[in-house]
Amino acid sequence: MIAAVLAKRSGRFPGKHMCRIDGGTLIGTVVSALLAAGTFDDVVVFTKDPDVKAEGARILRDTASGTALDSIASLLESFGEVFVAAGDMPLISRDFIREMLSMYRGYPLFPVHSDGRIEPLHGIYNSTMAAALGEYRESGCKSLRGLIRSCRHDTVLIGAVYENSFFNINYKEDLESLKILKK
Repeated sequence: MIAAVLAKRSGRFPGKHMCRIDGGTLIGTVVSALLAAGTFDDVVVFTKDPDVKAEGARILRDTASGTALDSIASLLESFGEVFVAAGDMPLISRDFIREMLSMYRGYPLFPVHSDGRIEPLHGIYNSTMAAALGEYRESGCKSLRGLIRSCRHDTVLIGAVYENSFFNINYKEDLESLKILKK
């Protein structure tokens, strides 16, 4: 299985994936966690942004038009099975990734918060979703959570120890919040 880091251009925080964090880049911290998990055949960064670079990962240009749903459809067409990670989650946990992979039984698998909220950009997508994905896209729907709810899938509960792993950077100000979380 490959791991694909999604890194779209941000209108709210231009250049966010290349911003400096702890001597590296935001995207680099995500790639490093995926590499440290030691379980993927390959780690790629899937991006439309020509400025994104990441040591240790291949850069694949995302030519899909539209939303993250379209990007994931493109990844599934190319690879059939993929662990998708958001490129803006600097606290991603290699241990939680390993836990998820150990629980994978052939159906898409996604973390779920205690309130029932699914994390669609930290999960395993596979070809069992293909028919539902096609129908969902044709109907004009664009929500990843909606797609996931429409398919047979498994979930893994995010325990308190991993809750901060899903903190993401959307605004420059979030970098200050990250410093507080890391204390």
